[in-house]
Amino acid sequence: MRGDVRMTFANLPEIPRRIGCDDAVAAAERLRPGITAARARPVAYYLNLLDEVGKLWSNPGYRAPIVPMLAASTGHSPELVEYEIDTLSRLLTRDYLASMVEQELGSINILDSWIQAPGLRLRRQSRGLLLHNLAGNALIVAPLSLAYGLITKNVNLVKIPTDEPIFAAAFAQSILSVSPELADELAVLQWSGSDQSVYRALFPLLDGVIHWGGEQSQRSIAHLAAEHDVPLLAHGPKFSFTYLDGPLPCDLADLAEGIASDLVLWEQKACSSPRFILVRADTGYSDAEAIAEALALSLQKATVRWPVTPSDVGRGVRVAAHRHQYELQLGLSGQGKVLASADSQSWTVVLSKILPDHAAINASTDRFVFVCPVASNEEVLAYLSSFGRHQRRLFQVMAYEGNDSDFLDTATQLGVARISRIGEMSCPAPGASHDGGYNLTALTTLHSCPDTTTNIK
Repeated sequence: MRGDVRMTFANLPEIPRRIGCDDAVAAAERLRPGITAARARPVAYYLNLLDEVGKLWSNPGYRAPIVPMLAASTGHSPELVEYEIDTLSRLLTRDYLASMVEQELGSINILDSWIQAPGLRLRRQSRGLLLHNLAGNALIVAPLSLAYGLITKNVNLVKIPTDEPIFAAAFAQSILSVSPELADELAVLQWSGSDQSVYRALFPLLDGVIHWGGEQSQRSIAHLAAEHDVPLLAHGPKFSFTYLDGPLPCDLADLAEGIASDLVLWEQKACSSPRFILVRADTGYSDAEAIAEALALSLQKATVRWPVTPSDVGRGVRVAAHRHQYELQLGLSGQGKVLASADSQSWTVVLSKILPDHAAINASTDRFVFVCPVASNEEVLAYLSSFGRHQRRLFQVMAYEGNDSDFLDTATQLGVARISRIGEMSCPAPGASHDGGYNLTALTTLHSCPDTTTNIK
């Protein structure tokens, strides 16, 4: 079937069967002739397409049949799945994407024609055939990756994640429902991520790879990319945090609500999800305690609005064990306390004078978060510096409430990739950096010619 995504009853996607080397190579060879057609279309075509797709997914009626499937595959409640789809739909509007192109590439026209620059003309071209090696940790991954590939006029071969294959297939299906003429420029495939033979068969045919996933898979992909000289845009594992720098507002409810919304989204499994909150404590421990208590109230309200799925027994056991660990550790030492929901799963706030180490940060998912007092910006910078060079590469977003630009300079020098407002960690402004760079730049090539050249269109 063209596009490898079947249009089925009531918008429900049929997940592609697992394939081997021959099928993967055949799909890549089928897509390659589409590069010329993809490059010939104006960027406006792709902006309008993604805007229409975003409108489809923002329509509750369109997505209603698939929400229960996504809830089952992610372990998130239907209400949370709806919130997550609403969030990613806002990133697909034409205005947002057009501004992103303008900010990241310098001109919205540079992929369509030569543009004038001081002393020369510039042009960007798509790389050609991209492999999207997707991860299933958050629903936002597939839409973002495909949006980047389409806007840059590439043709796109998508490997859907084994742990959550449904949404990537459904999103690709929605693209083809709006623009069926892209059926020979988009393929959705499934194979085991551990099957290196498929990757080895594909890499000689690729012009670029955008990878999302863990460290082990990223190392494997990076090795193949280097071996076959294929440009790689890698988005590996990261973690994020919040820093409240300065006097707290009298009313903490709005601040806590913003932190809670950042925390609940994706159940803290996205790179942009906060794992801990640092509070500059002008009055000592009491400021951090006030934030922890306000956040606990906000998380309780958030649990009513976006419930936790009660059927995940493993999650309940894991969270209960972590709670018990910190109740004993902090209670015996007098270094903090644990605020938690009555059940074992909904939310946990660990108020701790001990800053979390890398292992504790990695374990902080499923609405489990640390709130820690710090005495100064210097203490925050010393804490960030205490992570090894490799670990500092894992810093992603810092949601920041403060106004110290010198502190921000040093924090970014230590590895923090992006500064965000609280409540907007997963909704960056157009042109915000991603892992220290720009996706659209990485997925295109830049070309120049003297400005004396004439009649170039």
